[in-house]
Amino acid sequence: MGKEYECLLAIDLTVPASDVEALLGRVKQAITQDGGEVVSLENVGTRKLAFKVRGKSDAAFHHIVFKAASAAVGRIADVLRLHEGVLRYMTTRVTGPYGRQEAPRQPQAEPAA
Repeated sequence: MGKEYECLLAIDLTVPASDVEALLGRVKQAITQDGGEVVSLENVGTRKLAFKVRGKSDAAFHHIVFKAASAAVGRIADVLRLHEGVLRYMTTRVTGPYGRQEAPRQPQAEPAA
């Protein structure tokens, strides 16, 4: 099937809900095109941005977790880049247990005798 990825979208609040649903539908289609699978799709809600993007200080966030081949990541980027309502997006590969990358453990020094 492929590797596991997660994508976080920041969408302009002025975009109508029907357009957001259509955008998410195109993203799902890009994921499932080559046999990928959408694990979860969550509307995280409205959040304040750390800095203004195109004059906007708030955005609606959506979090997508999916399993797909690496080619799907490029297709998703193409879909999101072309939509004017997408302020920012970030897709990352999930590694390690529970979706978090584990830091390598440092060897512990032996106590002095």
